[in-house]
Amino acid sequence: MKIRGERYDATVASHRDTLGLPAVEHSSIDSPSVARTRSVEFGPVTLWSDRGG
Repeated sequence: MKIRGERYDATVASHRDTLGLPAVEHSSIDSPSVARTRSVEFGPVTLWSDRGG
């Protein structure tokens, strides 16, 4: 999911704090359109949240 820069931290915090899902930040990004990315796992599903670069 691509998230606008000003909404990225609030969205990740919502996943972590409201839903109680661990958000793992990934530092190795090989994409010019992604500034930051985190993954949130719930069961067999992984949601990737990307902040545009």
